[in-house]
Amino acid sequence: MAKRLGLIIGVNQYQDPTFRPLQFAENDARALAQWLVNAQGGKWNPSDVQLVQGMHATRELTESLIMQVCLNVAEPGDLVMIYFAGHAFIDEGSGQGFLALANTRYQEARTGLHLLSFAQHILTRSRAGHILLILDCFQNGPAWRTQRVSPFDARPVLGPVLNIIQQQSNRLVLCSCRGNDLIPEAGERGLGLFIHRTIVGLCGPASDPATGNISLQSLQQFLSKSLADQQRPQLFGQEQSPLVLVGDMPFPLNAPSSQGTQQMPPGAPTPFMADSGTPGFNTSNSMPPGAGPERQQVTTGAHYATMTAQRDTSAYIPQSAVDQQLLQQSKLMLGQAQQLLQAENYPEAFGIVERILQVIPNDSAAWLLKAQILGTAGRQQESLAVVEQFLQIDSHNALAWSMRAVLLSNMGQHEAAQSAIERSLEIDASNPESYGIKNTIMANIAATQHAQSSRLTAPSSQAGRAGAFFLALLLQFLGLGLGVAGTALSIFQPGLKLVALALFSLGLTMLCASAARVTYRYGFAHLLPTFLVSLLAGGALVAIEGPLLLTGLASHLNPLAPLAAKLSSTLATHFSWMAPVAFLGVWLAVAATLPLLLALGGAFAGIGARKRKR
Repeated sequence: MAKRLGLIIGVNQYQDPTFRPLQFAENDARALAQWLVNAQGGKWNPSDVQLVQGMHATRELTESLIMQVCLNVAEPGDLVMIYFAGHAFIDEGSGQGFLALANTRYQEARTGLHLLSFAQHILTRSRAGHILLILDCFQNGPAWRTQRVSPFDARPVLGPVLNIIQQQSNRLVLCSCRGNDLIPEAGERGLGLFIHRTIVGLCGPASDPATGNISLQSLQQFLSKSLADQQRPQLFGQEQSPLVLVGDMPFPLNAPSSQGTQQMPPGAPTPFMADSGTPGFNTSNSMPPGAGPERQQVTTGAHYATMTAQRDTSAYIPQSAVDQQLLQQSKLMLGQAQQLLQAENYPEAFGIVERILQVIPNDSAAWLLKAQILGTAGRQQESLAVVEQFLQIDSHNALAWSMRAVLLSNMGQHEAAQSAIERSLEIDASNPESYGIKNTIMANIAATQHAQSSRLTAPSSQAGRAGAFFLALLLQFLGLGLGVAGTALSIFQPGLKLVALALFSLGLTMLCASAARVTYRYGFAHLLPTFLVSLLAGGALVAIEGPLLLTGLASHLNPLAPLAAKLSSTLATHFSWMAPVAFLGVWLAVAATLPLLLALGGAFAGIGARKRKR
């Protein structure tokens, strides 16, 4: 069954400041890709649409993906659509057109994508039934300015490409001007005008009323009516059979034949330098420089069914072309999974990695990315299980041991994490990231030990503060009790006056020291024990000494008359008790006031000390 294959590229920012930053290129690429794969939109197979954006859209990776889609994946009857949103320019030396990728330098045209080489080595060799190149470009350079016949003419950048596509069937180029040195970009609802109206047309207005299909011709007619001169597209090439973007695909056609253009046999390498001295496409089996997995941060749909069929018929021949193809497909799929991971689309990223492992069970990069997806999604226990499962396959993988160390550390198992990172460094002692992980783990261990020590010794902990409160309350009552005990001893054991005096002194000392110390350390919240004991001492003072002071007024204060009379009678009978009871009254007065004053002073002194410390 014929397929629709899409490669969507958008670049806003460039390393070379000659290319001014664009506003809508990446938004346009993302919006188009999302609409194509949406079940309510284009209904293209998501695994057949690739999206490359921003600084990841290098010339090396873009060339690699174009060759992969057009030469390795596309089959007779398939539609390949390549959309590029960004800068295009004409080399002032050769006069030939180039697309500017993220790492392109204007003064070195070979760092851009050479359109003539694309036409010679891709359009003429691909087996695809249709290839549609959509250029939504900002026009750059004086050469373009002098060659165009209208303000938004796209012909100058195509140049000799026009001759090639006119000699081929169903090799089409649709060009829209994003802007130039005189006219800026124009947008609507966060998208460039061209893509905004394109998506509007694809949603129905450009469809055939009879079939509901949307062809390239009907879309172009819709856009020609709804866009002004700047964005109005120009279509070049010969469309022998309808190119259907939405709806039922036509019956597959045979691969296009060359008419007047020399066509190379399949598999024959082409020169990296084109005849003009400008760069061309390296169509050998190897990936171009810079297109390895560490550079392929790209959303891409790999063809799992195709990979499986090839694998089943290859009889697992080691180092065969089929195996090379599988490895390349695996790299592209990993790129897609990484992009989905960055977009926090964990289920789809996980599904892609699972499909890779079904085809290549020992793919180490896929195993580690699977663990990374699970860990990022918060499923750290499952991520750790995946890493440990992979270590049973390859116990000498330093990166796996480092990942295990990170996961264990995140789960609080710092000692086990330390052992894992030490194992990683034994395998590869030259990796600076492993040393960084080790330093982090050691810092976590130190922080954990400090926290445990603080929980045991820090006076500001809740348990410590509560203990200090109850200890202060106990000392306060004990001090008050010692004062009362001294009074009793002086009454019933008059010979032990020195011991009684010692008890009075010790009790008052405990009251004062405890009150000042606890509020100094913990503040006004611990003033309560002292306050309660002061109230109790004051109440005792009133209860004991009050009746004696009011004895002369007892006849006028009937409620106290019986108590005053009884107490006077007791003291008259036991005249020796008079001195101890009077001393107890003085002691209670001091115990009710002095500790409270010292507690207040301690609280204020503690506040000042803490401020000076900070």
